[in-house]
Amino acid sequence: MVNVLKLRWEQLNVFLGGGVEKGIITNVYGVAGAGKTNFALEVTIAALLEGKKTVFIDTERNFSPERFLQMHPRKEDLERVLIFEPFSFYEQHKVILEKLPEILKKEDVGVVIIDSMVALYRLEMRHEKAQEVNAMLSEQFVQLAKLAKYHNIPVVVTCQVYTPFDTEELEIVGRDIPKYSSKCMILLEKKNFNERRATLMKHRYMPEGVSIDLKITNKGLTPAGSRKFAIFK
Repeated sequence: MVNVLKLRWEQLNVFLGGGVEKGIITNVYGVAGAGKTNFALEVTIAALLEGKKTVFIDTERNFSPERFLQMHPRKEDLERVLIFEPFSFYEQHKVILEKLPEILKKEDVGVVIIDSMVALYRLEMRHEKAQEVNAMLSEQFVQLAKLAKYHNIPVVVTCQVYTPFDTEELEIVGRDIPKYSSKCMILLEKKNFNERRATLMKHRYMPEGVSIDLKITNKGLTPAGSRKFAIFK
């Protein structure tokens, strides 16, 4: 039996082969407003329901207590969400490499979330520091992979995308660094105002290309309709 963190919605667990896998990095990526933070909150709530704490590294100030309480109306559980808000990529580096290992030693943490992993990285890349910044991003992913395996917890990162000048296909910010480090990759796409599609782009044991339709509601990122999942071409 694969060791997973089960989400609230069974359709999402089926989609992921049982839930969010422990011991690895899961990467959720897509355009702005695709639902990445809502997915991160679903994982946050799943850990809380298991009686664990969540480390939420919030680089874009996306964590909203009001939104959290819409999805999970238990105010006391907010105290078990350990939030870090780095203001620069260098602060993010320090949190992941220095503070996070200490927190995981002291606290009963069920999941680590970085939302977003590459927002501050993207800002630094504009300053002609590509080699240094890429090396830092690689080091952060290596650290997260080690911590996930050692503590047997899932690490969930969100990433932005962009469209390169020479192609119309979306590319994940950071390119090969997040791709190689993430054992599970989920692409979130907008369908309309509140409907989204999640596609499994990489997984250790589930078939790639499997998709599920979702809705963003007051209850969270919920399955749309009765169909569990299908393969889209």
